[in-house]
Amino acid sequence: MKLALILFFTSSTIFASGKVLHLKGKALINGNKLTRSSVIEQNDIISTKENSLVLLKLSSGATIKIAQNSSLKIAVYKPKSNQTLIHLLKGSSFFKKDPQVKGKLNVKTRVASMGVRGTQFFVSYGKDKKDDVFMCVNKGSVWVSSDKKKAIIVNEGEGVNINSKRKISRPKFLPWTKNLNWSLNPSAKNLENDAKIQEKYGDPLTQDYD
Repeated sequence: MKLALILFFTSSTIFASGKVLHLKGKALINGNKLTRSSVIEQNDIISTKENSLVLLKLSSGATIKIAQNSSLKIAVYKPKSNQTLIHLLKGSSFFKKDPQVKGKLNVKTRVASMGVRGTQFFVSYGKDKKDDVFMCVNKGSVWVSSDKKKAIIVNEGEGVNINSKRKISRPKFLPWTKNLNWSLNPSAKNLENDAKIQEKYGDPLTQDYD
Protein backbone atom coordinates (compact mmCIF):
# COMPACT_ATOMS: atom_id res chain seq x y z
CA MET A 1 0.00 0.00 0.00
CA LYS A 2 2.83 2.41 0.85
CA LEU A 3 4.47 1.73 -2.52
CA ALA A 4 1.24 2.37 -4.34
CA LEU A 5 0.81 5.70 -2.55
CA ILE A 6 4.35 6.71 -3.43
CA LEU A 7 3.82 5.86 -7.08
CA PHE A 8 0.56 7.81 -7.14
CA PHE A 9 2.19 10.86 -5.57
CA THR A 10 5.11 10.72 -7.97
CA SER A 11 2.83 10.46 -11.00
CA SER A 12 0.77 13.42 -9.79
CA THR A 13 3.92 15.46 -9.29
CA ILE A 14 5.26 14.74 -12.79
CA PHE A 15 1.95 15.58 -14.44
CA ALA A 16 1.35 18.68 -12.33
CA SER A 17 -1.88 20.48 -13.09
CA GLY A 18 -2.67 24.15 -13.50
CA LYS A 19 -3.75 26.40 -10.66
CA VAL A 20 -5.79 29.50 -9.99
CA LEU A 21 -3.58 32.51 -9.23
CA HIS A 22 -6.35 35.07 -8.86
CA LEU A 23 -10.12 34.97 -8.70
CA LYS A 24 -12.52 37.89 -8.58
CA GLY A 25 -16.29 37.53 -8.56
CA LYS A 26 -18.01 34.34 -9.68
CA ALA A 27 -16.53 31.73 -12.01
CA LEU A 28 -17.36 28.12 -12.86
CA ILE A 29 -15.32 25.05 -13.74
CA ASN A 30 -17.32 22.43 -15.63
CA GLY A 31 -20.50 24.01 -14.30
CA ASN A 32 -19.38 23.96 -10.68
CA LYS A 33 -18.05 26.79 -8.52
CA LEU A 34 -14.40 27.66 -9.19
CA THR A 35 -12.27 28.40 -6.12
CA ARG A 36 -8.65 29.39 -5.47
CA SER A 37 -7.93 25.75 -4.60
CA SER A 38 -9.41 24.34 -7.83
CA VAL A 39 -7.06 22.22 -9.96
CA ILE A 40 -7.07 22.88 -13.71
CA GLU A 41 -6.78 19.83 -15.98
CA GLN A 42 -7.33 18.81 -19.58
CA ASN A 43 -10.93 19.12 -20.88
CA ASP A 44 -11.90 21.57 -18.13
CA ILE A 45 -14.24 24.38 -19.19
CA ILE A 46 -13.87 27.60 -17.23
CA SER A 47 -16.43 30.40 -17.38
CA THR A 48 -16.68 33.81 -15.77
CA LYS A 49 -19.74 35.84 -14.89
CA GLU A 50 -20.39 39.59 -14.99
CA ASN A 51 -17.67 41.67 -13.25
CA SER A 52 -15.56 38.56 -12.71
CA LEU A 53 -12.01 37.61 -13.64
CA VAL A 54 -9.77 34.53 -13.39
CA LEU A 55 -6.00 34.27 -13.70
CA LEU A 56 -4.63 30.78 -14.41
CA LYS A 57 -1.11 29.39 -14.49
CA LEU A 58 -0.50 26.11 -16.31
CA SER A 59 2.53 23.88 -15.76
CA SER A 60 3.15 23.94 -19.52
CA GLY A 61 4.32 27.57 -19.27
CA ALA A 62 1.05 29.29 -20.24
CA THR A 63 -0.65 32.02 -18.23
CA ILE A 64 -4.25 32.97 -19.02
CA LYS A 65 -6.36 35.89 -17.83
CA ILE A 66 -10.05 35.24 -18.49
CA ALA A 67 -12.15 38.40 -18.67
CA GLN A 68 -15.76 38.76 -17.52
CA ASN A 69 -18.57 36.96 -19.37
CA SER A 70 -16.07 34.63 -21.04
CA SER A 71 -15.60 30.90 -21.42
CA LEU A 72 -12.74 28.68 -22.58
CA LYS A 73 -11.80 25.02 -22.69
CA ILE A 74 -8.42 23.51 -21.87
CA ALA A 75 -8.60 21.24 -24.92
CA VAL A 76 -5.07 19.82 -24.84
CA TYR A 77 -2.86 20.08 -21.78
CA LYS A 78 0.43 18.18 -21.68
CA PRO A 79 2.75 19.62 -19.02
CA LYS A 80 5.46 17.05 -19.72
CA SER A 81 5.92 18.27 -23.32
CA ASN A 82 4.66 21.81 -22.60
CA GLN A 83 1.84 21.56 -25.15
CA THR A 84 -1.32 23.59 -24.58
CA LEU A 85 -4.37 24.09 -26.79
CA ILE A 86 -7.10 26.48 -25.64
CA HIS A 87 -10.52 26.79 -27.24
CA LEU A 88 -11.92 30.26 -26.60
CA LEU A 89 -15.66 29.67 -26.61
CA LYS A 90 -16.97 33.09 -25.60
CA GLY A 91 -15.79 36.55 -24.60
CA SER A 92 -12.13 37.48 -24.34
CA SER A 93 -8.87 36.45 -22.69
CA PHE A 94 -5.22 37.42 -22.41
CA PHE A 95 -2.61 34.74 -23.11
CA LYS A 96 1.10 34.52 -22.40
CA LYS A 97 3.60 31.75 -23.16
CA ASP A 98 6.77 31.82 -21.06
CA PRO A 99 9.64 32.11 -23.60
CA GLN A 100 11.94 30.33 -21.15
CA VAL A 101 9.79 27.20 -21.31
CA LYS A 102 10.05 25.23 -24.55
CA GLY A 103 6.78 24.07 -26.03
CA LYS A 104 3.70 25.40 -27.80
CA LEU A 105 0.62 27.39 -26.92
CA ASN A 106 -2.22 27.36 -29.44
CA VAL A 107 -5.54 29.18 -29.17
CA LYS A 108 -8.56 28.34 -31.33
CA THR A 109 -11.76 30.28 -31.91
CA ARG A 110 -14.70 29.43 -34.16
CA VAL A 111 -13.03 31.15 -37.12
CA ALA A 112 -9.25 31.02 -36.59
CA SER A 113 -6.27 29.35 -34.93
CA MET A 114 -3.32 31.10 -33.31
CA GLY A 115 0.05 29.62 -32.42
CA VAL A 116 2.99 30.91 -30.38
CA ARG A 117 6.18 29.75 -28.75
CA GLY A 118 6.84 32.68 -26.45
CA THR A 119 4.70 35.81 -26.55
CA GLN A 120 1.75 37.70 -25.09
CA PHE A 121 -1.49 38.39 -26.93
CA PHE A 122 -5.20 39.14 -26.54
CA VAL A 123 -8.19 37.52 -28.24
CA SER A 124 -11.81 38.72 -28.16
CA TYR A 125 -15.06 37.84 -29.84
CA GLY A 126 -16.99 40.81 -31.26
CA LYS A 127 -19.84 42.39 -29.37
CA ASP A 128 -22.59 41.85 -31.92
CA LYS A 129 -21.25 39.43 -34.50
CA LYS A 130 -21.13 35.95 -33.03
CA ASP A 131 -18.05 34.71 -34.90
CA ASP A 132 -16.21 37.99 -35.41
CA VAL A 133 -12.82 37.82 -33.67
CA PHE A 134 -10.22 40.48 -32.88
CA MET A 135 -6.69 39.69 -31.73
CA CYS A 136 -3.62 41.81 -31.01
CA VAL A 137 -0.07 41.17 -29.87
CA ASN A 138 1.70 42.85 -26.96
CA LYS A 139 5.05 41.06 -27.20
CA GLY A 140 6.58 38.71 -29.77
CA SER A 141 4.69 37.37 -32.79
CA VAL A 142 1.66 35.15 -33.36
CA TRP A 143 0.77 32.95 -36.33
CA VAL A 144 -2.90 33.35 -37.29
CA SER A 145 -4.63 31.03 -39.74
CA SER A 146 -8.12 30.15 -40.95
CA ASP A 147 -9.74 27.85 -43.49
CA LYS A 148 -9.81 30.69 -46.03
CA LYS A 149 -6.24 31.92 -45.75
CA LYS A 150 -2.73 30.62 -45.11
CA ALA A 151 -1.13 31.62 -41.84
CA ILE A 152 -0.01 35.21 -41.45
CA ILE A 153 2.26 36.71 -38.81
CA VAL A 154 0.97 39.38 -36.44
CA ASN A 155 3.81 41.23 -34.75
CA GLU A 156 4.13 43.28 -31.58
CA GLY A 157 1.72 46.22 -31.52
CA GLU A 158 -0.35 44.90 -34.42
CA GLY A 159 -3.89 43.57 -34.56
CA VAL A 160 -6.14 41.73 -37.00
CA ASN A 161 -9.81 40.98 -37.36
CA ILE A 162 -11.18 37.62 -38.54
CA ASN A 163 -14.76 37.85 -39.76
CA SER A 164 -17.50 35.22 -39.79
CA LYS A 165 -16.42 34.18 -43.28
CA ARG A 166 -12.98 33.33 -41.88
CA LYS A 167 -11.23 36.14 -43.74
CA ILE A 168 -8.30 37.76 -41.94
CA SER A 169 -7.65 41.49 -42.25
CA ARG A 170 -4.13 42.70 -42.97
CA PRO A 171 -2.11 43.23 -39.76
CA LYS A 172 -2.34 46.85 -38.69
CA PHE A 173 -0.30 48.73 -36.10
CA LEU A 174 -2.68 49.81 -33.31
CA PRO A 175 -1.03 52.05 -30.67
CA TRP A 176 -4.11 51.95 -28.41
CA THR A 177 -3.56 48.25 -27.67
CA LYS A 178 -0.77 49.28 -25.29
CA ASN A 179 -3.53 50.69 -23.07
CA LEU A 180 -5.06 47.27 -22.53
CA ASN A 181 -4.42 45.87 -19.07
CA TRP A 182 -1.75 43.32 -19.96
CA SER A 183 -0.82 42.64 -16.34
CA LEU A 184 -0.68 38.97 -15.35
CA ASN A 185 0.73 39.61 -11.90
CA PRO A 186 -1.63 38.08 -9.31
CA SER A 187 -0.49 40.62 -6.69
CA ALA A 188 -1.34 43.61 -8.91
CA LYS A 189 -3.97 45.99 -7.52
CA ASN A 190 -5.97 45.91 -10.73
CA LEU A 191 -6.07 43.10 -13.28
CA GLU A 192 -9.28 44.12 -15.00
CA ASN A 193 -9.25 45.48 -18.52
CA ASP A 194 -11.26 48.69 -18.66
CA ALA A 195 -10.68 49.48 -22.35
CA LYS A 196 -13.83 48.97 -24.41
CA ILE A 197 -12.55 46.76 -27.21
CA GLN A 198 -15.50 47.28 -29.53
CA GLU A 199 -15.37 51.05 -29.10
CA LYS A 200 -11.66 51.00 -29.87
CA TYR A 201 -11.48 48.84 -32.97
CA GLY A 202 -15.11 49.06 -34.07
CA ASP A 203 -15.03 48.03 -37.72
CA PRO A 204 -11.79 49.62 -39.03
CA LEU A 205 -9.96 46.36 -39.48
CA THR A 206 -12.60 44.82 -41.69
CA GLN A 207 -11.93 46.77 -44.86
CA ASP A 208 -8.46 45.51 -45.74
CA TYR A 209 -8.98 41.81 -46.32
CA ASP A 210 -6.75 39.94 -48.75
